[in-house]
Amino acid sequence: MQRLVRILQVVIGSLGAVVVSSQVQAAVIIGDLSDGTAAGGTTLSFAHTADAGNNRVVVAGVTFETTNAPTLTGATFNGIAMILARSDQSDSGSPGTQNPTYLYYINLGDSLSATTADVIFSLTAGPSSANTIIGGAVTLLDAAQTGPEAVNGNTANSAQGSISTTLTPVTSGAAVIDIVNNAAPNNTLTATSGQTIFANGGVLGSTGAMGYEILGAGVSETHAWSATTASRWSLSSASFAGAPVPEPATLSLVGLGGLALLARRRR
Repeated sequence: MQRLVRILQVVIGSLGAVVVSSQVQAAVIIGDLSDGTAAGGTTLSFAHTADAGNNRVVVAGVTFETTNAPTLTGATFNGIAMILARSDQSDSGSPGTQNPTYLYYINLGDSLSATTADVIFSLTAGPSSANTIIGGAVTLLDAAQTGPEAVNGNTANSAQGSISTTLTPVTSGAAVIDIVNNAAPNNTLTATSGQTIFANGGVLGSTGAMGYEILGAGVSETHAWSATTASRWSLSSASFAGAPVPEPATLSLVGLGGLALLARRRR
């Protein structure tokens, strides 16, 4: 028995403090969706709820058409500055008409209670009242608190019937969020790559929409949009991976420890 104890002590000692473990990623869960519009101006504000849960992220997007070349000074949620993930812009020429798209996000961590507050986009020189500002937001649960794993975008400065962009790398269970602008007002936009559309609007100036999709497989993902009326496009996309979920330590190490303890007691 003493020999067995000695062997176990040597084995465990050689392992030291090493814990054999691995990590998988949770599948992101879509929470609250919200949207808002404004007939021009320098501010778009709408209420949004960050659901109760773990590893929360709020992603918000905004788009519009303008000839003023405005500067989007930032976005906030609950008074806290959001982080710009991606922006793109189509342009009819110089001087011309601009149609930008912006995606922002904020990491909110864990909370036992929901947070309802305003998403606010601020511009230095907003579009005229003849151009609708279109925005939306989505809450992600069980999302990594490290920002997007991939971002990309695309623009078309001449009339086209569709647009697409590819995100690489992406992981299984990640949430891909799009915001798209088509320069034709009152257009019908269709997400052609499995996205669910929300924040769809644009009576004046241009048409905008947002979309989300939870990926079943990783590596790369192409998102495409089409419209009934061909026009200029701007598309911004970002992929948010699931939060890491540590697996239990390998049971063999625990078993060795238990055997050593029993052997000591039997001596």
